[in-house]
Amino acid sequence: MASSHAYQRIEAGRKERSQPFPVVMVGTKADEVPDSDRDELFLEAKSWCKEHVVALIETSAKTNKNVDVLFNHLIRIAPRAPDNKYTIVMLGFSGSGKTALTLRFVQDVFDPDLVSTIVILNP
Repeated sequence: MASSHAYQRIEAGRKERSQPFPVVMVGTKADEVPDSDRDELFLEAKSWCKEHVVALIETSAKTNKNVDVLFNHLIRIAPRAPDNKYTIVMLGFSGSGKTALTLRFVQDVFDPDLVSTIVILNP
């Protein structure tokens, strides 16, 4: 799930924009996190999301858990451009699963050897 730094970044981004933008909190790699750890992280994220009116979706690109649910939700809440195209921005730490989720949705593939595609150090 997210760290307190991620929560702060989301709040700051919302305050900086003159128009609101939709946000979805995504828990990735649900298949890899032990139940005891996931429960604690999930409850923290769930509480934050409820307080800030943000959807929370737990996913796994590896098992295809909720990948369609995630992207269909994003499409429903994203503002639509006049040409009926959408812009979706995925933010997260390196190795968090952004590319894996996107590839699973677009191509229905999972590559266990996928290398991080973009790395940003100390944003």
